[in-house]
Amino acid sequence: MGGPIPLYLVLLTDPPELPVGTTHLYLTYSSVSINVTSSGGLNQTFLASVEGTVDLTSLTNLTQTIASIAVPSGWHVTGVTLTIAGLHIFVNGTQYGVTPISSSVPIPVSQSTPINSSIAGSILDFSPAVEEVQVVNATNGQLNQAFVFTPGGIALGEPSLNATQATVGTVSNLTAKDSGRLYKLGKLYSRDLLVTSSQLFATGNKTTFSVTMLNNGSVTLPIYGISLKGQFNQTAVHYECSKNGKVCHETTHSRYRNSTIPFWINGTSLQPVLGSLQPGGGGPGSVYFLGPNKTVTFSFTGFIQALRQTHRGYNHIVLIPVTGDNYRLTVVGIGHARFHVRAT
Repeated sequence: MGGPIPLYLVLLTDPPELPVGTTHLYLTYSSVSINVTSSGGLNQTFLASVEGTVDLTSLTNLTQTIASIAVPSGWHVTGVTLTIAGLHIFVNGTQYGVTPISSSVPIPVSQSTPINSSIAGSILDFSPAVEEVQVVNATNGQLNQAFVFTPGGIALGEPSLNATQATVGTVSNLTAKDSGRLYKLGKLYSRDLLVTSSQLFATGNKTTFSVTMLNNGSVTLPIYGISLKGQFNQTAVHYECSKNGKVCHETTHSRYRNSTIPFWINGTSLQPVLGSLQPGGGGPGSVYFLGPNKTVTFSFTGFIQALRQTHRGYNHIVLIPVTGDNYRLTVVGIGHARFHVRAT
């Protein structure tokens, strides 16, 4: 007669990259799943129907158990997926909703071995980028403060864990050994992701942006999102009619503005996030997995714009890069890889 089925724990730790003035970042998750492979090569997904809320700012040098799943002995866990149900951030004492680039966050498990102990698991080192963006106020046409969440991170396999960590919600210290392993692994994988070329230019109000990346390493790397930060030329058009619709007027204002523009990934296409999402709702973005010694080109051609209809008109804002300016290009995957691109 066989013994008890081993437990596989998912532990969350988090060194988030947050806006200045952030005191709390609450993440609510609705499920956690793991991808497993049997000794005979059978692939399955095991789902833990758990839900909870974690303050990511409270987990520096700590772990919190977010799932406990029974997995047969000898099976191999290859990935963990976290489903985001909601996000809220407190910045300078004010609460804001946060829009995730994607509500499903799959993360490969590194240094995973077949389960041969009663309690094994992985440490999910969550390193999202939370960036301030601008959305249009439908009443006055002004840009308001909002936030976008681009997930990222790495999961490190742990062949044996303590029974005291098996209860969901348990908070434990992150050992110096595990902290060092996560740091070295993140640095190694981040160095393997290279930008081989990029271009950024505007034709009229239309922007063209592309970036080609190479995975110079030996393992598949996830890419969750890309962002541009720099000075953009912002043109705002406010169009409004009188109550009876007989008199309409249009005002246009242009100015330079420092902005961060996150892009979600859909295959190899990029889509800017600027006033097109409601805070708290999951974006349609997906994760791109770049194989060893492979290249990929992500691209966008179109208008970086926000449009809001009102009952008597509309507010329309378009941002374009400034020729000759340099922009910081951030790739969020295993850690945050930063590069620069010059607008031509």
